[in-house]
Amino acid sequence: MNNTTTQGGPEKKPGLGGFGLATAVLSVSTLVFFGLYASTFREKNNTCSEDTWLAELNSELNTADAWEVSSIGDKEIVRLVAVLFDGFELLDMFGPLEFFSVDVALPVHYEFIFVAETQFIKSRGGVTIHVDHMFSDGPLDEPADLLLLPGANPHHTQNAANNTALIDFLQREGERAGNVMTVCTGAGIFARTGLLTGRNATSNKMLFNWVIQQDPGVNWQYYPRWVTDGKYWTSSGVSAGCDTALAFIADKHGQQVADFVADIAEWSSADRPYVPHPAPTQTPTTV
Repeated sequence: MNNTTTQGGPEKKPGLGGFGLATAVLSVSTLVFFGLYASTFREKNNTCSEDTWLAELNSELNTADAWEVSSIGDKEIVRLVAVLFDGFELLDMFGPLEFFSVDVALPVHYEFIFVAETQFIKSRGGVTIHVDHMFSDGPLDEPADLLLLPGANPHHTQNAANNTALIDFLQREGERAGNVMTVCTGAGIFARTGLLTGRNATSNKMLFNWVIQQDPGVNWQYYPRWVTDGKYWTSSGVSAGCDTALAFIADKHGQQVADFVADIAEWSSADRPYVPHPAPTQTPTTV
């Protein structure tokens, strides 16, 4: 097997991983907004007063109608299938989904499809999700462009790894999917499918010994925050899923798009600290 591996950061690859040519071309209005906002975000921090900066930003947003880009319009639809199980970790799933939902910055629209064994599935934190598709409904009508699997605490992770219906679904749909992303112990659960055998992957560090036991044939990488190998993206624990999602966005849509998504979310990481715009002298009444 000829593996392509990136540890701790995205490696730029040719092509868009099956997303189609539409992802290669941003709309004119999006490009205008990037030119007005993203490319000058940090520079303006140091070159003008807070009042001037806010006035310019308000003018740019209103003139360019930039936020209208958030409508789906003619954007290509990317099917993101989120696979849930009882006791899944909230941030593992909804951290990445937050970044994939920033339509104002993304050249495609990520359509979320929630899947689980039962119609209602409860997270470890008690939030209950009404899913769109159950395992008993059979295969998905169309393969996922991106299959996303969260992790959980040791108890719920072990239960998920022993769930034959879940593993069968992941094996079938993971093989069909254009890309697969696991967060935290989700890599250990997904390893039960055999699809990671012979590949490089990472997972939650505190439960790494358990993860290794799920498939010793995987080349488990302890130190990276995330690892990519072909279409498979595996991340370290919990919050690392957010960094992995941004790395995925950079890989598929470009670093400028990923930076813009991160700025909107005010996301900060060791290699990319968030730089806030100057504070206003008074609370603005409109944005």
